[in-house]
Parts: sequence; structure tokens; C-alpha cells
Amino acid sequence: MPRFVVLSQQAFLILWREHILLAGLILSISMTLIAHVIDSWTLHDSYKILYDTLAFSLNFFGNMMAIFWGTSCLGIEQKSHYTLGLSYPVSRSQWLLSQYTGLFFALFGLLVINTLVWQLSMYLLSYPFMSIDQLMIFPLHFFSWLIISAASVFFASFCSRSASLFCAFSLWVLGLTAPLLPIPKNDYFAELALKFLRAFWNLQYFNAEPNPDLSTSSFLLTTSYAISLVACFLFAACQIFSRKDL
Repeated sequence: MPRFVVLSQQAFLILWREHILLAGLILSISMTLIAHVIDSWTLHDSYKILYDTLAFSLNFFGNMMAIFWGTSCLGIEQKSHYTLGLSYPVSRSQWLLSQYTGLFFALFGLLVINTLVWQLSMYLLSYPFMSIDQLMIFPLHFFSWLIISAASVFFASFCSRSASLFCAFSLWVLGLTAPLLPIPKNDYFAELALKFLRAFWNLQYFNAEPNPDLSTSSFLLTTSYAISLVACFLFAACQIFSRKDL
């Protein structure tokens, strides 16, 4: 376990040196400024504009960071990184999981930064702080980051970085768009495929609007769904990575 902690810290520090949290801070501040500019151009509900901008920022930029940094953890071009990490007496699966753990804490830091920046921006723009129901947008999008980053690690376990970037991005877009498509009634296979996607690969679960009726059981069900997907991706990645030649 101490070796696992050391490797996780190493993975986190690598992301830290790549300024992932600084990039997250700059993006958060930039998006709040953009939301304020849009607010000055329109007569619509200003608070909704801020909230919609926040949702877009968390969904797009958060998942893009999860994709880029998830694929960079195990890109097959970084053979020297493998040699350094696997020189310790640890299994390949343990090494892979430690890399994902480091990424987890980096994404968690990104979540904390976004929460603080947006709450502060609400205060500076003379809006009330977000309620508990509205703050639920942060953990929900964080779950989607974890899923997409786990999918990125899975593809990176057997693909080059460019291929894993394409696959992870395509899978993310599929999870967002497929559940919104109408189910055709005249094509059995298309109907079956869309129903399967809606049941097992539906990222719209994490794009929830502020809902005062959101129950604890519903949130726990969404959490369980996210944990299950992450576990499946990481299990498959460990199995593949343990059997490949480096």
C-alpha cells in the first residue's frame, strides 16, 4: 500500500507540473467573465444564463481535461514512463490504478476550484450563493469526469495516445447524444441499440438541472451507476495492460 500511495502521489505531481489545476482556474474565471458579458447583452433571466454557462463549462472543459489527462497516463509512446514506474516491485494493475488515483485527485482539485470560483463570482455579481440543490451540479459533473477519464485510461491501455483520444472523445459524444435521439419503431436493431445505450451508457444522467425534488435515493442511484462504469473500465484496463508487451 505505501508503494501505491507513492505512485499515486507521483502521478498527481506529474499533472500538477503540467499545470492542470492552473488551467482549470483560468477556464473557470474566463467562463464567469463570459457569462457576465452575455448577461449584459440580454434581458433574459441573468441567473439562468450564469447557471447554463456553468453547466457548459463543467461538461465540456471538465470532460476534455479528463480525456486528455486520462489518455496521457498510459500513452504507449511514453515507454520511459513505464520503465520508471514499473521498476518498483508492483504489479501492472496496481501501477495503472495508482495512475488513475492520481488523476482522481487532480480532477477533484479541479472540482474544488470550480466550486469556489463560481460561488465567489455569484457573490461579486450580487447574486445569492447557490443553494444545495444547485450545488448538486458539481458532484454530478464530477462523476461524468471520472467515467470519461476511466474510459480514456481503458483505451490508452491498448491504443496509441492519438487513437485513445479519438475513441474517448467519440464515446463521450455518444453518451451525450444517443439518449436524446428518438427511438425508431421500424428498425429493430437501431431500436435495440438505442435502448441499450439509454440503459447502460447515458451521460445525460449527469446533466441535471437544479431540482428541489432530487431525492437522496436518486442521487445514490446515480452515484452507484457512475461507480459501476468506472469499475468496469478500470477492470478491463487492468486485464489488458497486465497482458500487453511494453
